[in-house]
Amino acid sequence: MSGIRFDSVSVAYHGTTVLDRLDLTAEPGEVMALPGPSGSGKTTAAAPVPAGSASGPGAVMSPQGRAARRGDVQMNYAQSKAMPNLGIWFPAKDGGTPTTFALPYAPGLVAKAPHSENGRKLLDYLLGEDAQKLVSEVGGGFPARTDVKPTDANPVELTRIMTGVEVFEPDWADIDKNLSGYVDAWKSATGS
Repeated sequence: MSGIRFDSVSVAYHGTTVLDRLDLTAEPGEVMALPGPSGSGKTTAAAPVPAGSASGPGAVMSPQGRAARRGDVQMNYAQSKAMPNLGIWFPAKDGGTPTTFALPYAPGLVAKAPHSENGRKLLDYLLGEDAQKLVSEVGGGFPARTDVKPTDANPVELTRIMTGVEVFEPDWADIDKNLSGYVDAWKSATGS
């Protein structure tokens, strides 16, 4: 198999079909997006299916023959403990370097929001040293604070998974300066 293939993928929750017979193929090196609003089924479309289903209804396979899913490495790593068919891999053109990108999560407070003092307390707690020490052990990820260095098995495995993977970091100054133009281009490209 040379790419990723969705072959009549359907998903139902409690008898309600939320994804109906999706057929899609992405060739190696091809970049593909599933644009849509929150809750439209983008993540559901790429949810893992049993490995080894390289053909036939319901198959979503990576070039390595693993069940494919888009998502962030830490989230997928944590989910892989309960979903043994979930493999983590990174796209690369033939002979190229596996690549991913860093997209920071940035919590914040909205000006004049109700209960903003409680929100501030929550953020202070979540970013505090005690809570950050639990991020790896409990959540399976890396802490947001660089002064907190986890030593459990999770960061060791996450570091191994990321070995040899090039991490693209967006030029946030450029994005800040040109955001309106990028949004306009996105709307034009997607018809939104």
